[in-house]
Order: sequence, then structure tokens, then C-alpha cells
Amino acid sequence: MPNWRIEPYDGITFYDYQKPHIKQERVWVAEEHGRYTFIPKHATHSIGIYTVLLEWDGLMLPQSRTIVSDLISSETVKGFLPAFRNGRRVVEEPIRLPKFRITSERFLKAQISSDEPITFDKPSPEKVTETLFTVAGYSHTELSSTARYHNIFLERIGSIDNVQQYLAASPYRELLELLSNNTDRGKVGWILDKPSERRVLNHLHLCEMLGKAVPPETKQYINSVADFLPEEALHLLDRGILERGFKLRCSTCSYHAWYPAEHVGQTFECTRCFKTQVYRSNPLWLYKLPEVIFQGFAHNMHVPLLALYNLKCKSQQCFEWIPDSDVFWVADSEEKHRNVDILCLSDGRLYLGEAKSIDGIDREQFSFYEDICKRVPVDGMVFATSKFQWNRATLQRIEQLKATFSGEIIVLSRQDLYN
Repeated sequence: MPNWRIEPYDGITFYDYQKPHIKQERVWVAEEHGRYTFIPKHATHSIGIYTVLLEWDGLMLPQSRTIVSDLISSETVKGFLPAFRNGRRVVEEPIRLPKFRITSERFLKAQISSDEPITFDKPSPEKVTETLFTVAGYSHTELSSTARYHNIFLERIGSIDNVQQYLAASPYRELLELLSNNTDRGKVGWILDKPSERRVLNHLHLCEMLGKAVPPETKQYINSVADFLPEEALHLLDRGILERGFKLRCSTCSYHAWYPAEHVGQTFECTRCFKTQVYRSNPLWLYKLPEVIFQGFAHNMHVPLLALYNLKCKSQQCFEWIPDSDVFWVADSEEKHRNVDILCLSDGRLYLGEAKSIDGIDREQFSFYEDICKRVPVDGMVFATSKFQWNRATLQRIEQLKATFSGEIIVLSRQDLYN
């Protein structure tokens, strides 16, 4: 229910002080399939056109005529342009004015001349960013092949508001970092060879990583801890961020591999020779990341997600974001594209940038962002690394960008992301 206000023509043109709005109130806004409608309360004493400012936190957009005409509404209203002679108004020339515009505060403002219902579209952040890029000469934008990992992870943890809890705070951070590491055999747990190299933890390892005390004596462990699963582990299992299963060996072809718990009953079917059999061991419960979550960490999704969380914390009213995206353009009759890790609308302002698990951005990749800054109305650039700081060459490029880019430049390092 956005706030709205009425201001007559004379009130916005002939005064030399800060004049308060005539009226401010909450109104009901109906929504159907992305179209929004509200009924304005026309000021019966006014003549001509008055404006209604929709102070709606969920509707803050970059200033762009194309966004208004193509994504919000192409409607116009009939207005009059005053004409003067010898200092006196003698005639009014009719003109057509856009019904909507975006103010400097990034709210939507409507120009109204009757009490008919006002209808407009609320564009998605994907549509908004694609429009800004296409107007600037890029062919199109689309979600990258890794964007689905970001979406699935956020679906399972609830929302971007919970990113800090899982990716930066103990004990989840240490556990997820360990399970996503499938190279260092010196760390806690085992790395299974088949069907793919993934780290697993048994019950003792899991309790250890979650900071739960485990007695060293086998009998005491079996009597007191063996049937206990930490609440944190249960939470991750319930969210689908952790899965459990067994490592079983086929009695026919000797294939020794991981089997999810739901694939094992009184018998199991070998995934190589498809022989159904009773397993001839008393296997341990083992815990690992589901493949789709592992792939997200393998593609370093934690860095852009933590950067987006950092930006959201700085946002005052409205924050919308787009998962990892590719930007396309045509050069020398050939379509090219590059990836943008960070893309969001913070209080109606466009921010984009790069997020890396290394400490450098090479010259060619950085020039891509320099080109965007020249062509697209970007309000802020973000450069985030999970290292303690960017290397010297990257910092120099960022300083050079500050000399030509008038928007905000945000530099984030490990301390900013994990604090």
C-alpha cells in the first residue's frame, strides 16, 4: 500500500520555499498477473493535472524513459504548455505527457487528470537490467549456467537474508567449507573415489566439525553418543544441504561406491552391473553435500552471495538481485559474451560487479567493466574477493576507474564478507 500525494501545477512551479504536499495517505493496490491498479482520490477543487508519488519500497527503479515506456506504462496524459506575452499568460498549447516517470529518489510518480483507476506494470529486476543493457547497445542478457546453483542454494536456506548464517558463521561455515573441499586428503573425513571425488564424514567426524564432545572410549561412545545427531546436522539434512548414505561394495563386480540412503533398503542395486543383492557389511552412515550444492561451491557461489548480502545490509528500503548472468554483444559480426557475478537494484540504483575467490582481475576482464560504465547508467561498481585483499594490479585498475566513473565504487575483501 504505497503512500501518494497530490500537488497542483501552480504548487510545483511558483514558490520559493519547501512546500509540503497537499495530502498523504495509504491506498489499496490490487495486483493481477504483474499488473497493479489503484483508484486515485481526485482533488475536486483542482483543475488540470496533478501528480501522485508512489512511495512504495517494493517499487524503486533506475531513472530511464525506456523502462517507463516499455516496462511500466506507455500511457500519456493531455497537458497544456503555458504561453506568455508581455509577462501575461495568454494561451495554453496542448501537449502529450508521459503518465509515469521515475523521480530522483527512484520512486514512481504518476500524472493524473481524472479519478479513473491507475494501472501500471511492475517490471522484474531481470527485465529492468536487460532493458538498460540493450538500450546501451548490448544484444541481451541471460542467466548463466551456474545461476541455478545460486537459486537452489537460496531456496534451501530460505532467502538471501540467511546467507551470512550458512556461509560466514560457525559452525556451518567450517562444515560446508570442509565438505566442498575434495582435494586435500589431509583434512578430516574421506574422499570417495566413486562415483565422483567427494568428501564424506562419518558420525564421529560430523560431531567433531560441529563442535560436539565425543568420548574416546568406544563403549561410552556407543552408550551415550552413537544414537545422537547434532541439531545443526538435522537442520542441514532437513534443508537439503546435507545428505547421508553408505559406501557399499558389490559382491559381483566389486564396485565400491557411494549410495544415497534412499537407494538402499534391505537390498541395493549395483550402479555398475545392476545386480540386486544384500549388502554384506554393517556400513557406517556417511554425510556429504548433495551434488547440486557441491557444484555451487565448486563454482564459488559463496563469494557473490556474501557480496550481495553485504549490499543488502546497506540498502535502506528496497533490494532486488539477479543471479549470476551473462551479457552478450556483437563485435566483428560475431556474438560475444562475458559473465557478471553481481547484479542488483539497491533502493532503485543499479549495482554490478565481479566476485572472485582469487585476488586478481586481469586487464581484459576489467576492461569489460570499464566499457559497461561508459555505456550503461550504472550507479555503483562492486569488486569482491574472498582473499584478504586484491592484488596491487587490480587495486591500481580500480583507482583508475574512480577517475572516470562518477558512481559509487565498493571494494570488498575477506574481512568484509565474513565479518
